[in-house]
Order: sequence, then structure tokens, then C-alpha cells
Amino acid sequence: VNSETDFVAKNAIFQEFVQFVADTALKSSVEKAGDGEDVCDILGLKSELEEKTLTIGEKLSIRRFAKISGDCVASYTH
Repeated sequence: VNSETDFVAKNAIFQEFVQFVADTALKSSVEKAGDGEDVCDILGLKSELEEKTLTIGEKLSIRRFAKISGDCVASYTH
């Protein structure tokens, strides 16, 4: 999930939405999506994304996802 500023990335509402998107992607039968595909349509999250964009007041997008396997997952915020 992308936002335009790091202030939004630190917002609790945004972080809860990111967790919701991740949970939805994990429950989906789709293994990966992105690279020009409409991820919102694939996951059925278009209305939720629009609602969070209005609530937060900044453009949000779900660019891609992929299910991965392994024992350790880390994240990076730039």
C-alpha cells in the first residue's frame, strides 16, 4: 500500500488498513498481482481504498502483492 508522505505511513488508520489489505491478500486464492493489474479489483477492495483515501485526505494506492513463504519477513520504510 502506497501513500504520498511518510506522515500518513505512520498514521494508525493507515497502518490498520495496510494490515486489512495484507489479511485480505493472504485469504485470496491469487498468489500475486501488480505490474499493471488493478490490485483493488482483484482483491475486491476498491470501495475500502476510496473510503480510506477520503478519511486520511491523501491519495493511497495498492500497487502489488505477492504471497511469500519462509521463516522471517522484514519491512523497510523509506
